[in-house]
Amino acid sequence: MPTIEMTNAAALPADWRDLLALTKPRVMSLVVFSGLCGLLAAPELPPLVLGFSAILCIALGAGACGALNQWYEADLDAKMRRTAKRPLPAGRMDRQTALHFGVGLGAFSVVLMGLATNWLAAGLLAASILFYVLVYTVWLKPRTAQNIVIGGAAGAFPPLIGWVAATGHFAPLPLLLFAIIFLWTPPHFWALSLFVRSDYAAAGIPMLPVVAGVESTRRQILLYSLPMVAAAIAPWPLGLTGPIYGIAASALSATFIVLALPVLANRATEPAQMAPEKRLFAFSGLYLPIVGSSGDHRERRRFDPRPPARTVADLCLAAGRVRRADVLHHHRQNRDQLVNRTGRTALYLVVMVFGMTGLAFASVPLYRAFCQFTGFDGTPLRAASAPGAVAGQIGVRFDANVHPGMPWRFEPVQNTVRIAPGARTTIYYRATNLSARAITGQAVFNVSPDTVGQYFDKIECFCFTEQTLKPGESVLMPVVFFVDPKIRADDGTKAIDEITLSYTFYPVETQASAR
Repeated sequence: MPTIEMTNAAALPADWRDLLALTKPRVMSLVVFSGLCGLLAAPELPPLVLGFSAILCIALGAGACGALNQWYEADLDAKMRRTAKRPLPAGRMDRQTALHFGVGLGAFSVVLMGLATNWLAAGLLAASILFYVLVYTVWLKPRTAQNIVIGGAAGAFPPLIGWVAATGHFAPLPLLLFAIIFLWTPPHFWALSLFVRSDYAAAGIPMLPVVAGVESTRRQILLYSLPMVAAAIAPWPLGLTGPIYGIAASALSATFIVLALPVLANRATEPAQMAPEKRLFAFSGLYLPIVGSSGDHRERRRFDPRPPARTVADLCLAAGRVRRADVLHHHRQNRDQLVNRTGRTALYLVVMVFGMTGLAFASVPLYRAFCQFTGFDGTPLRAASAPGAVAGQIGVRFDANVHPGMPWRFEPVQNTVRIAPGARTTIYYRATNLSARAITGQAVFNVSPDTVGQYFDKIECFCFTEQTLKPGESVLMPVVFFVDPKIRADDGTKAIDEITLSYTFYPVETQASAR
């Protein structure tokens, strides 16, 4: 049986469609719409370039949240039928790509928002991204059934951001829009979680139906719908909107309650019998866009940097405090400042787009080089030789995976070894092509726990190298490594008794066709 040695490293490319899928386009579209509603509700509309930049930043921020959410929850997504085909659990992309893509989108959106509009809007956008990723995804979602209640604030930021981007300040109307989305989020997602409850249970996510049961969830849906309805109608009696919005919001809210009542009355526990829950979920997805688009907000006018010439000029001249020529000069200064600001924003946008595009191409090799140099994120280090064995033993377990649909059998020759730290060790993986055609594969690797990456050193490895196997061909692939003795001097790793080295093979044909 042939033994192969592979040393040429190559990066796995990411398909643009998979990068787009990371941003959760359906969720992003709702975020963009709610942000646009907040911007259009403002009493003064910004120039087209600035308004477009603000909405673009909101969209990119939402995309960053989606990418970082999928990066963090890749293992959970693989356990749920609804999310198993996403790029990361399906094996079409490595987690490092998703991480730096999300961080890059988020940073770009915040900086551009500050340059294009104002830094208060940029601060709100940054807060919304951090809230969604750190508070909701990392902290709340895996720990409490109230994750959707508190986490709903993350999705409620866009109309507030849109308003602040246009005006530079807060006001009652965008705060009410924030409240509407905040209160809408629990009924919407609880209706979904009722008929996909088994997915959440399999993934260990404590959604309300999993923790409190379906009856309690149905009651909570109705209870949260009532204050949502009140918040949705409130702008009309408060004089913040006109009758068109009031009538539309009232009718839609009444329909929401009518659809929530059969959910409360339903006693079914099987998804196939949860038609009321599915109807409510479908309608709730339309509720926000229709309510938002029906707004006939009062005192809205297009942004004009010139004060009303007749009113201001006449008052100033009547008071005898300024000459008409001075007023006209002030008008021209405002106009010129706006033109300059719009031009600068357009220039910033072009420069940053080209800059981020360049970084996107460079980020994969740069990030991989950083990980290989530091051992970050469970990436083993590369070394020329082993330092020599020291006293003690540590276990190493070997894991092997192949991309779904790739007709290879890939397995370690030995599943575990126990070695002395510092000792040079050689083990083998075996790959066999089970198909009737030649197939080229390429492997990626990782070690766990992540904290031991800096102490796991490879001398020879077959990772990131294309390998073509003929029909029925089987090869042995060596891995030469050692565990750095310093692992026992680190308080964070000295108690670890076993390390897992994992490889996953991907078909190169899949990557090439994606390009």
